[in-house]
Amino acid sequence: MRNIWLYFFYFFKNPIDFFEKIIYPKSFPLGNDTLMIRISPPYVYKTYINNIKLNNTLSFTNILDNQSFIPKIHEVNINKLTIKQEYCGNILDIRYNLPKNWKYQLRNIKNVFIKKNIILTDLQLLDLNPYIVYNICIKNDKMYLIDLCDWKYSDSKTITETFKKLENNIEFIYNSNVLIVISYIMYILINRLIYSIFKKCIILIKLLFY
Repeated sequence: MRNIWLYFFYFFKNPIDFFEKIIYPKSFPLGNDTLMIRISPPYVYKTYINNIKLNNTLSFTNILDNQSFIPKIHEVNINKLTIKQEYCGNILDIRYNLPKNWKYQLRNIKNVFIKKNIILTDLQLLDLNPYIVYNICIKNDKMYLIDLCDWKYSDSKTITETFKKLENNIEFIYNSNVLIVISYIMYILINRLIYSIFKKCIILIKLLFY
């Protein structure tokens, strides 16, 4: 679950820039696993937080045997924690670049994951802008998975449920008007805030009484 307090930090730091990048993002300058992402088509250059994150990405790529929905890696520098990989287009925005055959593509990815018994743990809609599908890019109407660090081995039932939930959420947002989408955002943020406050209260109680 993402840290909601980071949203407040970036909002107060630069509100205009924050809203521009949240409402109409084409890419993100960093991810959960990276210190820096530099986009220079036809390549993307990534610097990872640590060697664990880099190795997780390389392991995931190797397991998938260069599937077409995974960015091709052209160079790796273990010492500098960097990779040079294929540019895969813009972040998936349900308003503008959702492919007509998106369900077919998602189900093909799901079937590969089931075969390999793996799943990316961060395949979901972006909290503050549910038009954005986190970790999926689109180039020439084709889906690519990005940020490949956060994955785990999983069973077919869990994989199927994860993709079904993603498919249902995309369809819901695609068919919703702006007011419903805003209500959805408020619901998500309130839940995130309550959860975050609850966690901090639990930590405080433990410090005071244990």
